[in-house]
Amino acid sequence: MMKECVCPPALTRLLKSYWVRHTNAGAFEVLKEVLKDDEENVLCTTLYRWFVLWFRADMPETLFETNVERGKTDDA
Repeated sequence: MMKECVCPPALTRLLKSYWVRHTNAGAFEVLKEVLKDDEENVLCTTLYRWFVLWFRADMPETLFETNVERGKTDDA
């Protein structure tokens, strides 16, 4: 059912960039280690699928009008 529901490339780049950048405090250290071997973006896609399943359809469009849509990160 969710096989074709994958994390969009722009969101994948943003998530990975955030998780890697914020490992100084150790909060995302485990995620950073997982991402080293996550060539198929399983971690990002799992999170994305969770959002797809649980976010309400009537959420305001402006909620997602951010850099995620444009695929921009602080690293770019």
